[in-house]
Amino acid sequence: MGRGGVIFLLIVILINLASASVRINEVELNPSGTDSKNEWIELYSSQEINLDGWTMVNAKGKVFGLNGSFSDYKTVITPYNFLTNDKQKIKLFDTENNLIDETDEISDSYNDERSWQVCDSEWKFEQASKEEKNE
Repeated sequence: MGRGGVIFLLIVILINLASASVRINEVELNPSGTDSKNEWIELYSSQEINLDGWTMVNAKGKVFGLNGSFSDYKTVITPYNFLTNDKQKIKLFDTENNLIDETDEISDSYNDERSWQVCDSEWKFEQASKEEKNE
């Protein structure tokens, strides 16, 4: 393999490592008041990630495009009712359409400040901790 091939292989490996380090960290399906423009999905990455061309897909197959770069926490507010309050599942895809992460099937009928969040590698329904470490 020539130098160009090695460089290409390293770039592919680095992209895959970066993709693997992003997770869906917290989801607010049913905020207090109106859901429209108040629902949010929080992503987490310990390193800088460029989301240009990435997508999220909900349980009904609706696609929401992502953009911009971030590290640590990024809260994505959907501009319409992207999330349903019952039997929701969200999938995160990278630019190559690889599935990077997905939630469990989650529901929220409480219309309050609780959210679904990853705590010790499990999805739990707790008081929202938007852009902070989940307890």
